Parts: sequence; C-alpha cells; structure tokens
Amino acid sequence: MANQNERPLTTLAILRKCKKRTAILWKRWRLSGSPEDKLAYSTAAVGCKALINKFHAARELALIRKNNLGSYYKLVNSKIKSNLNGAALRTANGQLHPILVKSPKYLITFSVIM
Repeated sequence: MANQNERPLTTLAILRKCKKRTAILWKRWRLSGSPEDKLAYSTAAVGCKALINKFHAARELALIRKNNLGSYYKLVNSKIKSNLNGAALRTANGQLHPILVKSPKYLITFSVIM
C-alpha cells in the first residue's frame, strides 16, 4: 500500500523510470540471449517510446495554448540546431548551403523562414 505522504511522480520521473527499466531489460537480454528477455525488452521499449511521444505531444500542445511567440521560436530553433548539427544555413557569399539545396526536406522548411 502506498504511503499517504508520498508525492505523485512527475512526468519526467516516469520517463526516467521507464528508460531505466528498458536499459535493465536490454542488459538482461544481451547477457542471457533468451527470447523471453528479448520480448520483455521489446515490449518495454515500445511502451517507453509511446510515453516519450505522448510527453512531446503534450509539451507542444502546452506551447500552442501558451500563445507565446518567443517560446515557439525557442522550440523551433532548438529543433533546427539538432537537425543540422550546428551547420550554417548560408555560405559566406550568402548562397544557401549546398547540402540544403540537395535536400528538399530542408529546403522546404527553410524557404519559409528565410
């Protein structure tokens, strides 16, 4: 039975526990090699991935409801930096970087911003 004075777990604590459990199951599967351990790991990994997706969706929905342009740009810039690994969008002479020109995915995204 749970203690009455215990605080409920936060979302990040739940995600941390999920990732830790997945890591333990992965290690157990790698050491034993049994199909049962692999199934347990796979099930935990899928469940953890679903929790992470749900967390990100809730965070983005909260950002939309917040209606704060600065927070929106902060999120967008963090995603841009992670996708490009810190690469410059334009060369020294002002042209789009050759990688962006070859990749239509990035070109469509950044043609709106620039």
